[in-house]
Amino acid sequence: MYSFRVLLMVLAGLLVAPFSVLAQTARYDACMNEARQQPTNGYETALAWQAEGGGAAARHCIASALLGMGDLHRAADRLENLGHAPDIYDDALRAKIFGQAAEVYLQLNRASDALASIEYALGFQPQNSNFQIDRARSLAALGKTNDAINQLDVVLQKRPDQVLALTLRATSLIELQQLAKAKIDVDRAMTLKPNDIDVLLLRGELREAIRLATPG
Repeated sequence: MYSFRVLLMVLAGLLVAPFSVLAQTARYDACMNEARQQPTNGYETALAWQAEGGGAAARHCIASALLGMGDLHRAADRLENLGHAPDIYDDALRAKIFGQAAEVYLQLNRASDALASIEYALGFQPQNSNFQIDRARSLAALGKTNDAINQLDVVLQKRPDQVLALTLRATSLIELQQLAKAKIDVDRAMTLKPNDIDVLLLRGELREAIRLATPG
């Protein structure tokens, strides 16, 4: 939200027309709020704003409304296109938009598209651990298990208590039948979040893998 406010200030020229900028910011806030609460109406509002020259802010509102409507394919593609748009001048904002696109692509099992989007995001913020995790998720979904593990190794070197990274790496290690290493990650995740349902399910999966791998 804050980044789009900065963008609007840059586009409108804060020093020249402060009241106009405030109006644009208020319109963006109102559009996004409607997109979240009443996405169908928000979609129509955002389309009208875009027709009036609402620019990147209006297009982001359109994508958000599409998400609310459950139209994930169109939302993801709009976010991806928005990330490439020439009227976004803030690299942090561009990275965030590509990251959002990757998240939706992952939900849609469009792993190749997710990987492409997250690579763009990492191009702007190469040390962003959340982007690195999504890159690992994309690689794993594409069957590039070792590459996914290598990426998660990088994350966990910096953030050893990142539970999602631990569980993702453990899942990949189980797939490779590296069960002793997987157990280390699962045990660590259990220590950090003993009541987390995903961690508990993963522990059960690991126990079953160990049982099946044990002779007799």
